[in-house]
Amino acid sequence: QAAVVACNTASAVALDVVEEISQLKNSFPVFGVIEAGSRAVLKGQGKRIVILGTQGTVRSQAYLQMLKKLGTTKPIAQKACPLFVPLVEENMLHGPATEWIVNHYLKDFILEGDDVVLGCTHYPFLRDVLEKQFPQASFYDAGAALKELGSFGANDSEKNKIHFLFSDDSVSSMSLSDLLLKCGILDVEWSQLRL
Repeated sequence: QAAVVACNTASAVALDVVEEISQLKNSFPVFGVIEAGSRAVLKGQGKRIVILGTQGTVRSQAYLQMLKKLGTTKPIAQKACPLFVPLVEENMLHGPATEWIVNHYLKDFILEGDDVVLGCTHYPFLRDVLEKQFPQASFYDAGAALKELGSFGANDSEKNKIHFLFSDDSVSSMSLSDLLLKCGILDVEWSQLRL
């Protein structure tokens, strides 16, 4: 078993707490997306690294600290894009409004040759629009990069069950289940955290 803190903001501000609980219970490894995204973008050839994230992720400086810990000397720029999340949650992945919002945040910010971390699990859903508007930049999905951090206990003879814990009920588990089915994830358990 392993725990994945798949939210960049949660990884930025609470990964150490989850790791501490795991160590106390001596039960499972814990992975977060900040290190995964940082390691992925360091494989890029760009002269500058750009982090796109929520206000919480950017404010935490977690990516900046991790990238420096991993030894980068490249300049790093960060930008919070808070309207990207509701765009994705409203399934507005394309169209004039989405293009306008992307342009509003990132025109003259993303430069030719930048290596850009999509530092929120929602942001990769806007990748088509981002690549269309900034074709000379390279984009890295922090969530997708998790698979390179380590083994999550999978093997060919074993079927893994995924247990999702979520704190926001603005999107129903039914909608999320539909999305996961499209991704080929069939065996899911749901629990809502009451905060």
